[in-house]
Amino acid sequence: MFLLRSLRIAAISATFSVACMPAYAAQFTSADFLKWKAAGRDLYIDTTVGTALMIADQNDKSHAKCLEDWYFSNKEAANKEIYGAMEANVKYHPRVVIVGMLQKKCGTFKYRNEN
Repeated sequence: MFLLRSLRIAAISATFSVACMPAYAAQFTSADFLKWKAAGRDLYIDTTVGTALMIADQNDKSHAKCLEDWYFSNKEAANKEIYGAMEANVKYHPRVVIVGMLQKKCGTFKYRNEN
């Protein structure tokens, strides 16, 4: 009985969390992000760029190489540019700004599916 009740509570909590996530994501801005501690911000950017690099590598090796060369060859300078873009675009979600910066440096993420 206790297990069944716990499972119901967990299911309700998960449903509520998923339902609220889009609203939170829409409200999360670069202004909010820039208030985080530097280590957390840097990890977030590193993870976002790493994911973008992985996607690029699956689709266009030259695009992936450009991203890798720009970001990972000098993360400190790249993060400084990304933070500058966020400061200039505080109303946008940080991922939007990061992807925008990646596209500015290396081109679009629109790939042609040849399957």
